Amino acid sequence: DGGWGWFSGWGETSSPYFTALVVHGLLLSRQCQLPVPPQVLQRGLEWLQAYQQETLRCLQLPPKQYRHKPHADDLDALVFQVLAVAREEQYYQEHMAALLFRDKKHLSPYSKALFALAEWERLQLPGTQESSAPQTQRLQELLRNLRQFVQSDDENQTAWLNLGPGNFWWCWHGDEIETQAAFLKLLCRTGEGQGELSRGLVKYLLHNRKHGKYWRSTRSTAAVLEAFSVFLEASGEGRSELEVELLLNGRTLAQERYSPQNIFTARNRFLVPAEDLPPGEQVLKIRKNGSGPLYFNAYLQYFSQQDFIPAAGLEVKVQRGTYRLIREDEQSSTAAAGGRAQSVRRERYRRELLPPRAVVQSGELLEIEMLLESKNDYEYMLLEDHKAACCEALELRSGYGDNSLNAYQEFRDDRVAMFIPLLPRGKHTLSYRLRVEASGEFSALPTKLTGFYAPELQANAEEQKISVESE
Repeated sequence: DGGWGWFSGWGETSSPYFTALVVHGLLLSRQCQLPVPPQVLQRGLEWLQAYQQETLRCLQLPPKQYRHKPHADDLDALVFQVLAVAREEQYYQEHMAALLFRDKKHLSPYSKALFALAEWERLQLPGTQESSAPQTQRLQELLRNLRQFVQSDDENQTAWLNLGPGNFWWCWHGDEIETQAAFLKLLCRTGEGQGELSRGLVKYLLHNRKHGKYWRSTRSTAAVLEAFSVFLEASGEGRSELEVELLLNGRTLAQERYSPQNIFTARNRFLVPAEDLPPGEQVLKIRKNGSGPLYFNAYLQYFSQQDFIPAAGLEVKVQRGTYRLIREDEQSSTAAAGGRAQSVRRERYRRELLPPRAVVQSGELLEIEMLLESKNDYEYMLLEDHKAACCEALELRSGYGDNSLNAYQEFRDDRVAMFIPLLPRGKHTLSYRLRVEASGEFSALPTKLTGFYAPELQANAEEQKISVESE
């Protein structure tokens, strides 16, 4: 019938969702001047058009009539957007656009971005007066609606749409990555490809790859790559030609030329060995000649002899709090056999936060609480808390502890290691307990948080000094 379903089999019917995906890919192929069977694309567009006509009929039925549809939904926005990409007048349905705009409160942010992209496509048809067209008014309103979800991190130079806890992340129209990609594409289409918001979205999407290579699925990866292609075209960065020179203390270290022809083969990593860094101040300069921006990161690895090591971190951060546990048991009554009241003592502790240089007594019970802050969603993180030599963990058996991150805990002689499979964006806490067993002056080295497969992703808490007095 011209459409596509989930798989080919007896009784299988065409799906508007899968048909929209395939037709969208065929339209992109045609835009890239790749060979596309015209009859296959034509039949797919006609199937989507027929589906949209039937949806319109159901939306116009009386409320109690069979097959009445109360409002336009996310799937209608997807089909509408794919038909608009064809840029042919016959596939654009003004009545459906009006209903989608009327029911926009029922659309997810992803679907609003798709709807806005469809309106932009309609404005590209010859003879359309952008200043007075209803598509322009709807497009501007949808952009305003989406901007209210924008959040940014100036320290990290990222921006994203905060979809909130009510987002249907398990549905295609609630996918966070695809939503960011659709919004980035919309900004580029509407003339904001060179703005800070677009650049922040690009960096946010780059930071939220899995294993640094791909996104959550083949579909989300394709959506991001399509958005990046539109960004490169809109910002002009895909046509950049640069000559870059690195200088250390006025001496040239390296030179490289970047162009569209060698963008994937040119050298993009430069290492300065320790022997080239004499004592004293070092000045590293990067000179750029040519059009287009230059993005760079710099990493410095060194051994510190600081007596008190401060906290550090950017993409991820960790803070360590050491608490003295003061036992304050509670007495309560509970029903015993025969219905009689029975007094029961319940173990309770009051926490007292210790300063960075604390004095404790031998035999006291301590609780270590680590506050983790992540700017993005990261996988496979290692948290290592180095214990002071005077302390021993109460728990002796390694395994999955009772914590919100489902971290696997290993209690070693000098540290407690926690293996975190997924660290979502936001703040999280992990804790464990120690007992003070020896007297003297001790130091607990900083807690470290690192990425297993991205070692440049790291943070550390500040050092802890402990003076232990004998009982």
